[in-house]
Amino acid sequence: MDNKTDFNSETSGYYSGNNENGLANTHGNDFSNSHFYGTKSYSDHAYSSEEIAARVISRSFIVMFVSLLITAAVSTAVAANWKLFYQVADSFKLLLILELAVVFGASYAVRKKNVVLAGILYAIYTIVNGMTFSVIFYAFDLGSIKEVFVVTALLFGIMALIGITTKIDLSRVGGICTMLLLGGLMVTVLNFLILHSSGLDLLLDYVFVFAFVGLTAYDTQKMKTAARTSTGEDVNLIALFCGMELYLDFINLFLRLLSIMGKRKS
Repeated sequence: MDNKTDFNSETSGYYSGNNENGLANTHGNDFSNSHFYGTKSYSDHAYSSEEIAARVISRSFIVMFVSLLITAAVSTAVAANWKLFYQVADSFKLLLILELAVVFGASYAVRKKNVVLAGILYAIYTIVNGMTFSVIFYAFDLGSIKEVFVVTALLFGIMALIGITTKIDLSRVGGICTMLLLGGLMVTVLNFLILHSSGLDLLLDYVFVFAFVGLTAYDTQKMKTAARTSTGEDVNLIALFCGMELYLDFINLFLRLLSIMGKRKS
């Protein structure tokens, strides 16, 4: 379910440049380089830069919300059907591998600027993710899941607002959080295979929460920068990319908070 790192690594190294505030973009997976899509100026389009930016930002959040709705609907439907749930449980590892494959494929489609293919693959990812999410309904109390979701939404909203409104360049924050995420994943594998420490698991949950809180602000700022530098021809592609990153930030933050705060069923 945690494919944020794979998504970032697959889409890194293709975009570079400076945003319109003169802030250096130190992370490769930015859409802030207008030359990636061509050198057409704003004056060549029917819409002003402000209108284009508003379209990118609004569509990015629409992609995120729709993705969350799909995942929630699928996970609820699977959890409500015992036979289907057991089929998902039996195929859990296969579904996780499928998630990774779909993410890699969607990232490739983004690089090729194929909006339709990327959109289809992302939709498949949200559905498969919803299937794997169904296990939380059997592991945690329903009331606890709702409470953690509200906490996640509030925390995500605050960090997204900071990302949109702050004048401070968050590229360094994004880099630190990405390194924490990568390091945390490596330690998680080590703990799973060798150490088997529940205390380390809890510590890692806090590390991941910190990482995704920072990435939420960073990815939101990156979305704003991409929106401001959009040529107008790449609105849907940027919105799809940014919306999915925000979706990944949200669901991974939710899962880690649920692991820390959630009330497990006995």
